Amino acid sequence: MEKQIQAERERRSNVLRADGHRESKSIESRGYAAQMVLKAEGDKNAAILNAKGRAEARKLLAQAEAQSLNFIRDAVAPFNMRGVDFSAAVEYLKTLSGLGHPGNTTTHCVLMPVDTVDTLGTISGGGAGPARVM
Repeated sequence: MEKQIQAERERRSNVLRADGHRESKSIESRGYAAQMVLKAEGDKNAAILNAKGRAEARKLLAQAEAQSLNFIRDAVAPFNMRGVDFSAAVEYLKTLSGLGHPGNTTTHCVLMPVDTVDTLGTISGGGAGPARVM
């Protein structure tokens, strides 16, 4: 009889231990699922805020560029020049300065006075001479 009581107690103990383990795993998986949902929501919110920040930065940059062009327009107006022409000339000069940069090995450019180019054209009999960029 004593053995039966001991066996019954052990069986109950095993059942309770198994129920506790099952409940523990259930709670653990619900916590993991909640963690995944919260992380996904956080990632979504971070992406939205990042996109809004980039859009705001682009908007501010465009406003600053427009204001810069207005300043240039006002500054060059007394010289009968359009602001956009001045900006294009500045970009052209920046490009030209980059042509002679030591790191630029793909472009070869020789700058000559226009008179020299015309003279070369006359000498060669071609009339127009080498390609002129103006």
